[in-house]
Amino acid sequence: MKTILCALAVAVAAGGCGNNNAAKSGSTAELACAGTPVACGLLSASQCASAAGCSPGACSGTADSCEGFSTSTECLLQQGCTPGGAAGACGGVAVACLALSSDSECRAQSGCSWQAGCSGRAVACESLNAAACVAQPGCHVATASDGGSGPETGAPPVNDCDDAGVPAQLVIDDMEDQTPGILGSNAYGGWYVYDDQTPGAHMTPSPSTPFTMEPIPGGRCASEYAMRMSGTGFSQWGAGMGFDFGYGATTIGGAAVKIPVDARAYAGVRFWARVGQATTTHASFSIAAGSCPPPDAGADDAGVDGASATPAPSDCTLPYGKDLTLTTDWVRVDIPFDQLVSNPGRLPIPRDQIYSFEYTVPASVTFDLWIDDISWIPAP
Repeated sequence: MKTILCALAVAVAAGGCGNNNAAKSGSTAELACAGTPVACGLLSASQCASAAGCSPGACSGTADSCEGFSTSTECLLQQGCTPGGAAGACGGVAVACLALSSDSECRAQSGCSWQAGCSGRAVACESLNAAACVAQPGCHVATASDGGSGPETGAPPVNDCDDAGVPAQLVIDDMEDQTPGILGSNAYGGWYVYDDQTPGAHMTPSPSTPFTMEPIPGGRCASEYAMRMSGTGFSQWGAGMGFDFGYGATTIGGAAVKIPVDARAYAGVRFWARVGQATTTHASFSIAAGSCPPPDAGADDAGVDGASATPAPSDCTLPYGKDLTLTTDWVRVDIPFDQLVSNPGRLPIPRDQIYSFEYTVPASVTFDLWIDDISWIPAP
């Protein structure tokens, strides 16, 4: 810490920190903040309090509506609600749980509960000044002359560019639009995240809130954004993220019907991946593929209470998966379709009926998983 503070002083003024010959000669070192910030959800309470972009705890749940309170006292205690009207009815719009930033406010709002931990999105290292850089876990101060190198071994390599120039027809999603939408390969689905709902566990992004793609610190070749999920505390089966390729205009049972893609023109799937420091290196990738057979002609289509008994085609998909062992450096992962078999059954993947891609991490681990530039592998 003393060395860093001395370097800061040299950059601001000539002199200080003992006999500094560089300062006497009038030369100064240009300092920069480098590294990859640790995700907010992985920080301790003390680290969270000083990390830029992070805040201790979060208020979750759904605030009870004002109309549900029968007494003026209950109505007044609910933020956003006001008693009045006929028979003392309670009116207004209750303040949403996510809008409450303190433990006391959250607990006082009926329907809300305070979740311990750290939430938010850590500010990228290169956006911080030197003082904030020192306080941001995962960041370090370095001189521009050394290219921003430093103690973090997980910094993305800048010369790993053999994914450049992927033809547009092979791209599934490059994340550069910064939205959950899937834009490549004529797909029009979207990303989502999910977890096993272990009480007290936390994940960023949260399944209950909208999210955008994560900026890659320093970029990775031509790529500036990636999909990232981080968290800890899940003890049942873990957590995951993924996307459906598309949705139809009709619904079955109130849910949109998924539309598959035909990947028979391709040999497999390619993507880039890495993990954060001090987190699990184990993850898995799977493809949901296969469809339900069409219903028999003339079969009774009425289910319970007259509802349609016809399943959506995607209700009969099977997972075709592969285990991944990753590092803190970006690595390209190539998965040929020939390596994927179903679980259960060990059936070959039906390449013309692919509905979804998913990335999961196991239970009882701390995770920080990054995925970037997903594309098809062209057939030979």
